[in-house]
Amino acid sequence: MLHPAFFPILKFAVRHAAAFVAHSFATEDEDIINRLTDFFAKLGVSCESGKRAEPTSVSDKVQKRIRDCELFIGIFTRRGEPHEDGSYGTPAWLVEEKALAIAAHKKVLIFVEAGVKDFGGTQGDLEYIKFDRNNFGDALISAIDYVLAVTSVPLQSRVEGNNIHISLGDPTSPREKLEQLQKAKTDRPLDVGVRLALATMLQQTGDNIAAIRELEHAKTDFPNNPDVAHQLGHMHHDSGDLSKAISYYEKSIELNSAQPKFYLCYAKALYEKSKNLDKPSRRRPVLDKAKRFLDQGLLILNQA
Repeated sequence: MLHPAFFPILKFAVRHAAAFVAHSFATEDEDIINRLTDFFAKLGVSCESGKRAEPTSVSDKVQKRIRDCELFIGIFTRRGEPHEDGSYGTPAWLVEEKALAIAAHKKVLIFVEAGVKDFGGTQGDLEYIKFDRNNFGDALISAIDYVLAVTSVPLQSRVEGNNIHISLGDPTSPREKLEQLQKAKTDRPLDVGVRLALATMLQQTGDNIAAIRELEHAKTDFPNNPDVAHQLGHMHHDSGDLSKAISYYEKSIELNSAQPKFYLCYAKALYEKSKNLDKPSRRRPVLDKAKRFLDQGLLILNQA
């Protein structure tokens, strides 16, 4: 049982969320499906599926289950022999179920096995997570933030004597939070945590320019802080400036080589850079570098 002193530092709880999981029913895919659904369950997601063998169309029962769920998770695994270009197909009903979920305005999380090329397009540029069935740890890492964005609930907690008060949600409006953080910055100019929180809040309210400006000022005041460099990387990444993002991610690793997320973000940015290079001779070194940093990040994460 937690000591009352711990309650004020509790910031969120994980709520239940129902998901429809579209997947293959092939025997060779059972291990992948079970491991992924176990992972979702640990993050508060209960998983439902069609529970039927080799369906050929989306039945009324499945349509209702998709409509009744909050989240749609599609796991697009390989099916059949490879095509002439080396790519694979995927079960046709998965594409139908995904299209139905999008039409029903569901939150959508898509996993696509390496080699699967045609899974119905990305409808509105939906993001998807690629995975390798022999090593999909990095795919799970990519999914954590998305799933927690659905299942996490902010908590307000305080201890008064022997009484513990916990309330769900945060009653403070974004404008009030900005005002509080601006005041905290004035009161505690050497608190780098306040500066990082202020930049994050500015970005969440849609003012990316002000958020980057705040972090640039923080970089001047705290030139050796790796979290400032890392968050600047994210800000530029989100704004579409991949070159600056890569530069700041690299700087964060120079300042702290023991933080796994720095390596993972750097590797992701390098991978995205490689996709913009037209010549294989230029693309390969960048991909190799991305893999080295991804492996290093996962190694540090596993040793933690």
